[in-house]
Amino acid sequence: MSVSWPGLKDLLALLDHWPAWKRIVQAPDRIEELEKRLAELEEKPIFPSCPHCGRPAWQMTESKPAGRLPDQIKGHRDLRFRCLDCGFEDVIRRVPE
Repeated sequence: MSVSWPGLKDLLALLDHWPAWKRIVQAPDRIEELEKRLAELEEKPIFPSCPHCGRPAWQMTESKPAGRLPDQIKGHRDLRFRCLDCGFEDVIRRVPE
């Protein structure tokens, strides 16, 4: 009695029935797609642009209730922003919708 070993085609046919194998086969295309998306995201600035110098370094440094009590009751907040590059600062009042 002779034992025949499965051929490569037989092994690949078996692997095609395994769901994890399908993801492994698709991985190179998926990796390429993710690398492209990551490169696009890395090109975008992390911070919004400063209204004074235009560089992407505008960061909120403080958030506190508005100064007057009636505004505080309404939920108004004063947001302090500062540019990390030029040092420009501004306070913006956020009014809830």
